[in-house]
Order: sequence, then C-alpha cells, then structure tokens
Amino acid sequence: MPIAGIITGPDATPVAASALDAALRRLQQRPNWAHAQRHATDFGLAVTAAVGMADLLVAEDIAVACDADILNHRDLAAEMSLDVASGKATLIAALFRRFGADFLVRLRGSFAIAVWNRSERRLLLAVDRIGVKPLAYAATAQQMIFASQPSGIFACG
Repeated sequence: MPIAGIITGPDATPVAASALDAALRRLQQRPNWAHAQRHATDFGLAVTAAVGMADLLVAEDIAVACDADILNHRDLAAEMSLDVASGKATLIAALFRRFGADFLVRLRGSFAIAVWNRSERRLLLAVDRIGVKPLAYAATAQQMIFASQPSGIFACG
C-alpha cells in the first residue's frame, strides 16, 4: 500500500489535499483500482490502498502512515496490551510512544513507515532491513516530501 507525505517548514502550514492526491494518484498500483485514500492534511500524511486497508493513524500530536507486513504483530500487540485486531499504525504509534525510534528493532517483516511527531517537529522515516518496502524522499528549504516511489514525489511538484 503506497504512502506519501509532505511535511512543511517552520510555519507548519497544513498541506493541501490536492498535493497529497497527486502523489497518491501517481502511486496507484493498478489503473482504476478500487482504493481508499486517507489524509491527515494538518499533519501532511496520506495513504492509499485497496479499500479497507489504508493504514493511517492520527492521535494527539503523532501521526503514523505505514505500508507494513509485520510478522510479529500479534506478539507486539499483546506486549503493548492492544487488541490483536488493532491496525498496524496503531501498533506502531504505541511502540513509538514507549520506545522512541528504538521500536524499529522490535519489528519483524517488511515495512515502510512514517511517524510525524508534530509537537517535536520530528519526522521518522524507516524501511525494513532489506528494503522490501521502498520509501523515497526529497527535502527543500520549505518542505520534506516522501513517498513509496519517486514518482509520488515528482507528482507533488
């Protein structure tokens, strides 16, 4: 499931949904596929996936967008006292809150993850150890853009 995001500069202006839409349209895996898009424009994050699979979480000052196949999801959910049916983004947010960026060593599987901590203005981008799930990024003076493929970045302008 493709993910994309645009984090703005020091003024933290919300991102236009049209910019995220452009990236997600470019990242669609098949033309005319039935997909769901979820945006968190205040956070500048978006995901697109097959209907019902988009994994985006916005909670308080943290937002998580992920494309993840976490093999030890059940064990980690139990460790974090979460329902096993909780989404991957929910699990990642809980792990991030408890362990910070060190949560990554606990994950088994393939993943591309973006965690935006708005209060600290810190963005964590991570991929699995082998790089099965790609994640590209580009930085300018005004913004940081990332997407599952470079084409998603180019679509943002």
